[in-house]
Parts: sequence; structure tokens; C-alpha cells
Amino acid sequence: MTRLAERLLSAAGTVWLAGTLAFFALRLLPGDAIQSQLMQSGASPVVIADRRARLGLDEPLLIQYGRLWLDAARGSLGYSLLDGQPVTDMIRQRLGPTVALASGAVVVAVALGLTLGTVAALQWPMSPAARLLVNLALSTPLYWTGTLAIWLFAVLLGWLPSSGGEGVAQLLLPVSVLGFHSAGGIARMVETSLRETLAADFIRTARAKGLPERLVLRRHVLRAGLLPVITVVALQAGFLLGGTVITESLFVRPGLGRLLLDSTLQQDYPAVQGITLFLAMVYAGFNLLADALYAWLDPRVALAA
Repeated sequence: MTRLAERLLSAAGTVWLAGTLAFFALRLLPGDAIQSQLMQSGASPVVIADRRARLGLDEPLLIQYGRLWLDAARGSLGYSLLDGQPVTDMIRQRLGPTVALASGAVVVAVALGLTLGTVAALQWPMSPAARLLVNLALSTPLYWTGTLAIWLFAVLLGWLPSSGGEGVAQLLLPVSVLGFHSAGGIARMVETSLRETLAADFIRTARAKGLPERLVLRRHVLRAGLLPVITVVALQAGFLLGGTVITESLFVRPGLGRLLLDSTLQQDYPAVQGITLFLAMVYAGFNLLADALYAWLDPRVALAA
């Protein structure tokens, strides 16, 4: 089996596993969106049972599970149990704010991660401070950092708004908080990779030839050491698009993260399943993109072997 086929099979497995876990995990909880919605309106058990039967919620789980994948194969993610809206339309309406948040966070994460990781690896005077920031990014909960940022920059200093989804000003705090946390993983990978590269034979050879340290760093260390970081950046990009639940909730932003959280709390099965499948496909797509980019930059790696 070629490397490309293996990666495609792995991507398909990732999407299947995410959809399967979402499907069965939701049904471990008592009740569903129809029961909650109609019971609050005072509907009788007969009306509730009739509505569930018309939506197919009383069918065996395996039949509902098969319908999930059959609809997905047709390009449909189902319809919300709450208002009957197509899940694809719900995703389309909320995708813009999430893409803006995730894209900005990726830029911050890459810039900060590369800087901190490089400084930490090269034993400069600022290296201890860089390692401290990396450890903070990796160990501090996102919710705590976001709360602290809101208190400092919005409440105490009044520099930035603490919530909202419109305008650049409302985007700065959530982008910075989310990007800082994602930068930790990138920085740690950069530091490890650069340290290994600095200890390689070809670096000692370059120094033995009398090349200036700045030239050794730019031409050899960074070029070879940053190549493995591509995969980490791609993984972080996939995580960011799907991992905005806490950030969007904390900063009261509309987006897929908030939609996923609200749909889960309301037990809107099709919405949760559809959003999960969409995010899993995005994550798998970023993985494939990282592999292709890695193979393009490094001739020793080939997608098809």
C-alpha cells in the first residue's frame, strides 16, 4: 500500500471514529431535543412519541447509525431537531467567525511558537524566559488564561472589549489567548528539533569550516530543524478550528464552537453529529496537507512509495 493510500485510509478512519463516537455518546444521555422541547411546552407523552416517531428517533440505533452515514455519503448532515434547519446551513452561517478566530490564532501561534522555540534552543540570555513562557502555554488552562486576559485588558486597563463578534478589536483578545496556548506545542517541537539539529554532524562540519555562526544558523540549522515543525503547525491549525468551544464561550462569540456546545446541551443529535463530522474532515484535511507539504519540501519523503 502506498503512503498516499495509507494517509487517505487514516483520514477516513479519523472521520468515521469521530462520527461514531459522537453518535453513540449522545445517546448515552437520557432524553433528546424533542422530549426537552415538547415537555417544556406542556405537550403530552403521546404527542412527544408521535413527533419522535416521525423523525425516526424511535428506530433501532443501528438503523439510525446507518442513516447517518448514508446521508453523509449524499452530502447531507441532517436537520436540526429544534427548528428543522439543515445542519449544513447552520455550519455555513457560523463558519465565518470561527475561521476568523482560528486563522488569527494560527498566525499568532506560528509566530510566537517559532520565536520562543528558537530562543529556547539556542542558549541565548533570553532562553530561560522563553522556556518559562512555553511551559506556561502548555500547562495553564485556556479558561484561566482567558479569564485573566479579560480581567487585565478589558476590566482593569479598559484597552479591549471582552466580548462580541464584530470588528478587529473584539477579535484581538480571543485570538491572542488561543494563539498563545497553541504556540506552546509548536515552540516545544521547534526547541527539540533545533537541539537535535545543532548536535548533528553536518553542523559540526559547517562550524569546523569556519563559517560564521549566523550563517550556520540561517543556512543549516533553521532550514533542517524547522522542517518537522510543519506537521505540528498543520495539526494545531486543525485543532484550532475545532477547539474554539471554550474561547467562543468565554468571549461570547458566535461560531461553530458555541454552536457545538449549545447543540450538545440541547441534545440536538443531527447538529452535534454534523458539526463533529465537518470538524473531523477539516482536521483530516490539514493532516493530508501537512504530509504533502512535507514531501514537497523534503525530497526524501514521498507520498507514493
